[in-house]
Amino acid sequence: MVNDELRKAIADFFDAGDFAEFIGVSTMDLIEAFPDELEEHLEDIEELMMLKNSNEDNYDEETE
Repeated sequence: MVNDELRKAIADFFDAGDFAEFIGVSTMDLIEAFPDELEEHLEDIEELMMLKNSNEDNYDEETE
């Protein structure tokens, strides 16, 4: 059984991505487990994935 002390030690040892990979949690698992957090950060995620241009409103001005 995992106690609080062991939880803290695991959290200190791993970064979140490495831990998720180690225990076999996929990105899809995380998306499904945290829908509110995904929605909260969706615009930033879209920009990182280059699905949305952060300068959409100014694009024509910058390219002229």
